Parts: sequence; structure tokens; C-alpha cells
Amino acid sequence: ADLRYAVADMDRRMVQAGGRLIEDRRTRLRAVTRGLPARPEDLLALAQQRLDHVSSRLGSGLQRNIALHERHLAVTGGKLSPALLRTRIERGQDRLRGAGDRLGSALQAGVARGERRLLQVSARLSPAPLHRRLDQREARLLAATTRLDAVLPRRLERDKDRLAALSRALATLDPGRPKPGFARVEDTDGGWITSAAALEAGQAVRLVFGDGAKSATIDGGEARAAPARPPAKPKPPVAGQGDLF
Repeated sequence: ADLRYAVADMDRRMVQAGGRLIEDRRTRLRAVTRGLPARPEDLLALAQQRLDHVSSRLGSGLQRNIALHERHLAVTGGKLSPALLRTRIERGQDRLRGAGDRLGSALQAGVARGERRLLQVSARLSPAPLHRRLDQREARLLAATTRLDAVLPRRLERDKDRLAALSRALATLDPGRPKPGFARVEDTDGGWITSAAALEAGQAVRLVFGDGAKSATIDGGEARAAPARPPAKPKPPVAGQGDLF
């Protein structure tokens, strides 16, 4: 019941506030309408009066402005008389002639300074120092050439010996020329055979030695020992020499 009473009271107060706001706006609108003229054209009457007043003064203002500019033009035209213009032109010509004279003298002074500097530089660049430097360079070149002529043959000889030693070493390492006592085993296609397991009985091979090559056939048997060499015969004693023992 209290809640319904509170809600009803708030609703009543809200309606009263809305009514008072509407009434206040209505009162203000009546006050404004009472200050307005009865006819709409009366709203523009004051502005029209001001426009008419300004329009009536515009013609006289333009005439006064024209008269003022005419007087100013007359004063300025009096200052710009032909005699005054000729005087200003003559002054400008005098200034131009003075500047031309100063420019000519300045150019002559600059040329003279340049000539003096050129003479000083030419004196420092005489041929004698250049000839001395050329002679020194020529002497150094001659000395270097002499040393080179003395050192170059020995250097070439050392390089030649070194190249020969390298050629001999390369020949010993050449797989196409095995060392004495060694042979390279090749198959019929020229491929190298490096192990006994790769050989078969009856297989044709090629034995390459340092001085040539021979064809051979694998027999599959055990290697036979080489025949023993006969003992060397003692050398006969030299005639004419007795036995010490």
C-alpha cells in the first residue's frame, strides 16, 4: 500500500511539474507576441529606414572621395614635372658613370694583382727544380734497374731448379709410371685392380710397369717363389799384390 501511494504521489507530482512547464512556456510566448508589431511588414521598417539613410549619404560620400583623390593626384603630378624627371635621370646617369669608372679601376687593379701572383708562381715553377727532380728519379730508376739485372738471373735460376725438382717429384707420383719393382694391375677395360679378391682364375689382366705394359692371365694357383740367385763368384786377387796373412 505504501508503495502504491508513493508511486501515485510521484506520478501526481510529475504531472503537476509538466503542467507548470507548459504553462510557463505559454506565458513566455504571450509576452513575446505582445512585443511584436501587429503587421509583419513593420518588422523591416527600421532596417528600411537605415538603408534609406545610408543610400542618401552614399552619393555625397562618393563625390567627396573623388574630389580628395583629384587633389592628391594634382599634388603628385606637380611633383612629377618633366624638369624633375630630367633631374632624376641625370642624377642616375651620374651615379652610373661613377660606378662604371670605379668598376674599370677595380678591374685594372685585379688584373695587376693577378699578374703579380702569376709572376711569383712562375718564379717558383722554374725548370731547374723540375730538372733536378727528374735527374734524381732517373738515378733511382737506373739503380733499381741495375739491382734488378743482378738479382733477376739468380732468381730465375733458383725458380728453374725448383721447377725441375717439382717436375721430378711429380714424375715419381705419376700413377701412369710406377716405380721400379712395382706394377699396376688393370682389367681389359683399363680399370685398376687393387685387391686379390677382385681377381678370378683365367681372368685376363694387364700389368703396367714403369717402362711398358704386358698382358697376363690369372691361373688361380699359389704364388711360386722366385728361383734363388746363384751365389756371386769371388773376385780374383789382383796380380802383383801379396797376401798379408
